[in-house]
Amino acid sequence: MTLDEVLALPVSVSVSVAARAFGIGPDKAYALIKAGTFPAMTVPVGDTLKVATVTIWKALGISPHA
Repeated sequence: MTLDEVLALPVSVSVSVAARAFGIGPDKAYALIKAGTFPAMTVPVGDTLKVATVTIWKALGISPHA
């Protein structure tokens, strides 16, 4: 995922999209979530997990206002 693509993400994204932003696969992302070491905040929404985009930006060290 390019920097522009990461900056254009909506407020929250699926774990699969967040995984792409981190350059990993969804299986690895879910394993990290289960281990409590995923680098971004996840939020349960019904039966799914969403990832707060601002925490993806923070983990990657990027700012939408740079």
